[in-house]
Amino acid sequence: MSAWRALSDRFGALPFAELFEPALRQASQGYLVSLRVHRQWQAQVAELLPEAGYREAFAPNGRAPLPGERFICPGEARTPERRYRQHLQRLASR
Repeated sequence: MSAWRALSDRFGALPFAELFEPALRQASQGYLVSLRVHRQWQAQVAELLPEAGYREAFAPNGRAPLPGERFICPGEARTPERRYRQHLQRLASR
């Protein structure tokens, strides 16, 4: 997180506190799957379904999300969001 902070301070246009909000929101609220993403996902599902945790994280219905379907992966946001919030708290306490 400190490397992201240093890059943001040197080159960023947004305040650091706002930098990751869109990505965290998309991970927790999901996004609509495009036809291209569906096709790429579908091409790999049969191979990856047997992998531990894949079905739960990426194919909860046993298939790739359909075009136009909202895909939500809240686990994708939890760890980065927790680390990001902790970093902001440390900055605020300085």
